Amino acid sequence: FAAVGSIQPSDRRIKEQVETIPDLALDAYASISHKRFKYKDAVNDKKEKGEEARWHTGIIAQDIKEAFELVGLDATEYGLLCYNSWPDIYEPVLETIEINGEVITRDTGEVRLVMAAGDRWAIRPDECAFMEAALQRRNYQRLIDRLELLESK
Repeated sequence: FAAVGSIQPSDRRIKEQVETIPDLALDAYASISHKRFKYKDAVNDKKEKGEEARWHTGIIAQDIKEAFELVGLDATEYGLLCYNSWPDIYEPVLETIEINGEVITRDTGEVRLVMAAGDRWAIRPDECAFMEAALQRRNYQRLIDRLELLESK
């Protein structure tokens, strides 16, 4: 567990091009629905959790990608979304042998696949929380403005 929250530098002196979040980005983010889900590896591991796997809540990375693309934006440029890919990863096959009473480990010249090539989308929850907060703040201000307009009539 953590005793304190994480600290991240936010000093104005280390930032540039500081500007208001565009309404277009906030509108795109507003279209993303929060979901509940179970992780496949937890459900598929019958010895561990299986159908007893926990429900989690959050947003789906591809939903962010698609929502921003619909309005002509790239969510990865907002730090909300990350994409990683990797090639097949191999490791050398080692063998242990005894030569003249001495045990040695040597490389057989063969390799074994450790991880197949793949890719994965990910989110940065802190960036998403800030975008959500900015969206809610904007929406709240719009409600206040509208209420004031109605009351002034």
